[in-house]
Order: sequence, then structure tokens, then C-alpha cells
Amino acid sequence: MTTMPGRHHELRLLRHALLVVLAAGSACGAEAVSAPAVAISFDDNGLASLTYDGFEYLSNGRIGTTWNDAAIQRRLDGTTVAGDMKSSQLAVDAPHRTVVRTFAWGILRCIYTADGSRLSMTMFATNTSPLPIAALQLQALELKFPGKPREYDLVTPIMTANIGAPTILPLTTDRSLVIACNDDVDQPLSLGYPWANDRPAATVYPLYVDTGHRWNLPNSHPSIDRVIHPGCTDCYHLSLRFGPPTATLSQLAGDILAKFRQVHPSQLVW
Repeated sequence: MTTMPGRHHELRLLRHALLVVLAAGSACGAEAVSAPAVAISFDDNGLASLTYDGFEYLSNGRIGTTWNDAAIQRRLDGTTVAGDMKSSQLAVDAPHRTVVRTFAWGILRCIYTADGSRLSMTMFATNTSPLPIAALQLQALELKFPGKPREYDLVTPIMTANIGAPTILPLTTDRSLVIACNDDVDQPLSLGYPWANDRPAATVYPLYVDTGHRWNLPNSHPSIDRVIHPGCTDCYHLSLRFGPPTATLSQLAGDILAKFRQVHPSQLVW
């Protein structure tokens, strides 16, 4: 079977990241990083600010509201229908750092936690419709960086699926290192940055959280089978880890690799 160039790039990125973490002895867990704290705030539309070390990293904090988001439902005959993403009710509970968006097909709830130099996002997707949700494709947020990250080549998506290796996606600028992680190491989930929205400057990036296969991603990108049946809820645990550009992956995300090695000891072979 021939592997597409985009898949080769994705595997090289993961292999490089994991080798760096291994070399730093990540099996002992994340090391302490002396760094400023992440700060977040909310307004009537949801997450309104995400700052680290004096820089505003949030470009758009509204979850599930872009033209490219989708809830694909499966009929009994096997055909699919797109759930309505345009009409929804929004509830923002700023004291509890929670945003709830209710659609005709279900409910999205996201809890944001700023802890030290880390932003954690716990997302719950509940299917309140009579049809299974075969694919759920969301923009969790949109980040803006102080400069073009070194890892992006202006073409290849920086995304992975948590299959065979943990999801640890670094973006490095002269000012910071920001790592997007899937904190769940035992279930597949497509996570990452498909492109920059402001090419060629390449400083603004949507963060996608997907099941199924998004129509405008390369065919080489895996399709994620995580059906949400009627009355059921799926949950995603994500995080953004911030540090100075000199920080190591072991310092910011060593806990993820250690957890993956514990759950999948036979899969991490390089």
C-alpha cells in the first residue's frame, strides 16, 4: 500500500517528537518548567481570552460555530445526513469556566481549566437525537501566534489521530513553545491544525477535534470510528501546554508519553 506524502510528514513529525521526549527520560513524567501562568476569561460568546507571558493567543474561542464544523448522522438505511450546526442555543457559565451549546441533534459542553502553564479542555458531546452520530467535526478554538511556527511548511496539515503514537503536536516561535495534546491515550481522535488561516504569514491556526474523516483533509489521514449512539455521550480530554521556546517536550508533555507507554507498552517501537 502506498502512503501519501502527507502521511509520511505526519509520521516523521511524531517520530521526531517522541524521540526527543524519550531522550529526555520522559518515563519519569513531566518535569517542572518555570514559566508564566496561562490566564483565561469569558464573555457572552464563550472563551474570550487566552494569554500566556503577556501575549494573547486566542483568535476565536467559539466552539462548534464555523462553516466547516459538522455532525454527520447515519440513517437506518446507511445513508448519512448533516445535523443542523447553524441553529443553536448558547449558555456560558463563566464562574465555572463552562460553555454549553445546544443543537437539534445534541449538546456540546466544554469545561476550561487554566492550571499553571496549561489550558485543559474537557469536551462532552451528547446525542439527544434518534439517529447515531457517525462523525463529529469541531473547531475547538482558533489560535494566533506571535510569529510563524517553525513546524509548519505552509502546505501539510499538522494533525494526527492518536493511533500507534500519542498526540503531541508542538508549534514553536521565537517567543514560545505551544503543544497541543490529546490527554486520552487509549482512544483514537483526530486532533491538530489543518492549515494556517492567514497564509503566507501563517500565524492563525484553527484547532480541529474530529471523528470520522473531514472532507477537506488528505485521504491519507485516518478516519476515526467513534459513533455516538442516541442517548449516549462521548468525552474528549485535550490540553494546550505553554512554555518558553527553549522548553523541551519532556518538560511540557512527558506525562502523555509516559501514560501512552503504560497503556500500550508493545506499540512504542522506534
